[in-house]
Amino acid sequence: MDTIRIRIGRLVSSLNLMVGVVAIIFLVSCERDEIIKVGGIGPNCDTNNVSFQQFIQPLIDRNCKGCHNSSKQFGGVNLESYISIKAVAQSGKLVNSLYRNMGAYISSECDKAKIQAWVNQGLKDN
Repeated sequence: MDTIRIRIGRLVSSLNLMVGVVAIIFLVSCERDEIIKVGGIGPNCDTNNVSFQQFIQPLIDRNCKGCHNSSKQFGGVNLESYISIKAVAQSGKLVNSLYRNMGAYISSECDKAKIQAWVNQGLKDN
């Protein structure tokens, strides 16, 4: 009877240890997850069928192209043409930069949502 109690005690200890290890792994794996806040776009922000020619290009020309062109490629990024903008967008740098260091240049949540929508809609040259 005592050996059964000892085995049950060891089993409970092992289970407690396994639960602890799983909990630590879970907590550590989420340590560096980032939450990108995408709030406040409002009902007037139309993200359906975002046009590159009518919205994306003019926005980038106004806010980004001064530092990201063929002669000044800050951060190795050129946003001078559709092909170069598409490449940066495909790499994930375009959207990521909006929520990090370049967010000050394009601060409107609606503009950010439209850029994300354009990417999600296939980066069309329309």
